[in-house]
Amino acid sequence: MEKTKESQGTKRKRLGEMLVEEDLVTSEQVEAALVEQRRSYDFLGRILLRFGFIDDTALQMCLRKQHLMNYGKGE
Repeated sequence: MEKTKESQGTKRKRLGEMLVEEDLVTSEQVEAALVEQRRSYDFLGRILLRFGFIDDTALQMCLRKQHLMNYGKGE
């Protein structure tokens, strides 16, 4: 059976956490976007873009970084 990163004890980084750590948004902005996400079921990144909290370049950079952290370079 293949083990996932979570089952191996590594916590998966969430997009909002990464954006706050990179000082691209505030925790208040992430919270506002999460409230909207619960209402609209849209992707968090799309909501942050729509609200004007981040730009497309910042979102793409963090999504790429998140993917590499969570799944590794060659997977």
